[in-house]
Amino acid sequence: MHKMIKMSFVRIRHSDVPIGRIRQVFSKAAISNLAMTFLLLSLGSSCDLRSSASQSPVKSMESTHQDETSDLVSNLGAVHAQVRKVRMIYEVAIEEVPQGEALRIWIPRIESDPFQDVKLISVQIPGDIQEGRETRYGNRYWFTEVADIKPAIRVEIIYDIERREVVPENYSAVASGEPDLFLQPNHLVPVGGESIEALLDEKPIPVAAQEKAEVFYDLVLEHVDYKKPKGEPWGRGDTNWVCDSRYGNCTDFHSLFISLCRTHRVPAKFEIGFPLGPEPAANLPGYHCWAYYAAEREWHPVDISEADKNMDQRSYFFGKLTADRIAVTQGRDLHLTPAPAAGPLNYWIDPWVEIDGRPHPHLKKRYRYERIPESKDLN
Repeated sequence: MHKMIKMSFVRIRHSDVPIGRIRQVFSKAAISNLAMTFLLLSLGSSCDLRSSASQSPVKSMESTHQDETSDLVSNLGAVHAQVRKVRMIYEVAIEEVPQGEALRIWIPRIESDPFQDVKLISVQIPGDIQEGRETRYGNRYWFTEVADIKPAIRVEIIYDIERREVVPENYSAVASGEPDLFLQPNHLVPVGGESIEALLDEKPIPVAAQEKAEVFYDLVLEHVDYKKPKGEPWGRGDTNWVCDSRYGNCTDFHSLFISLCRTHRVPAKFEIGFPLGPEPAANLPGYHCWAYYAAEREWHPVDISEADKNMDQRSYFFGKLTADRIAVTQGRDLHLTPAPAAGPLNYWIDPWVEIDGRPHPHLKKRYRYERIPESKDLN
């Protein structure tokens, strides 16, 4: 039933679709009269579904992420603030640390970008802290090595952040060198291959980058369902796996989209961070991610997993992002210095911790945010 309704939404386009046709399509999808009434009232005479919201083997992070992607992600499509101002508390306790072994910790640093202003309030990291910048995508981070190990080690970083909605009026420009960088494959995000070709099934592909991206956006929506069954390897962002499984979380949706884009010479990039719910203050038990593709010398955003969960906002999430998120890092296969023994990181949101060259996944995370009054200046 969900797949039928989802495919019907994907096929609806703009104001040239008659109301009667919409009613006919959704009757076939067995939507209740109440839901139909709400749909028609929402669409009005326009029939537009647009929202009113203004290497060495790469080690996956699934061991620390797989069971914790936040249910708050479902609120991203429901809150339509053009600007969100929050205090972000990034707190992690590293537990079950054995005595007498060296502990190495890499921690991503949240930075300002064209859509968010970030003010660092305080940093509590044990040991002799070093600052670093990841070489490929420019992500900044802290590194520390701790020899005098206690049973639990605590990290706390506090930021004040103003996040803005991404709309066509504030798209960021594609910088020199970015097209080549974001056409390259990643370890789990191939360019081409049997899975991609089978999915496309000789589908006609437009010439213009934006039209290509919309074909791929619709294709991912039709092919993949947002599901996270326990014990299954979703959440790694493995294009070939999601092609076969046809389900996953935000990481899987956007990895497939990026592979499709790059295969047809449309630069595309991955970004990961935290979702902000509608509450003025809340814990954030998980992450959220989205993607951008390059067209007409600008980066255009997509949030396909949110469109899958909020099909009435399918048009919105092709080209816009709500302000209800915080970006942390971008890119895949991240090379850090000093290099983790595990090799490049698949993607990065939590601290990466190693003891004696072994990944240490025992992290007790308490990420949370508190609303900052709109009248307060963060500078």
